Amino acid sequence: MKVVDAVAKVLKTGGSVHFNNFSMAIEISIMPVSTEKYRSTDISGNYADMAKAFGGYSERVETPDQIIPAIQRAVSKKQRKVPLHF
Repeated sequence: MKVVDAVAKVLKTGGSVHFNNFSMAIEISIMPVSTEKYRSTDISGNYADMAKAFGGYSERVETPDQIIPAIQRAVSKKQRKVPLHF
């Protein structure tokens, strides 16, 4: 199974997949003031833990070979919303 197919399965169940690039609000070109004043583009964190705190099913995946199995586990949960953190 390809990653795109696994993600499509999650989306069909009403879930979402979050691919973390260790940056938040990366729209630097449209946020110059907040970037300069507050370093808003330097925010990061463990989004898997955040998703769990909001009641979602979440896994932190750290290597590419873990992506598809994690998505398959999320789909098997059959939850309405399935945030995943990669």
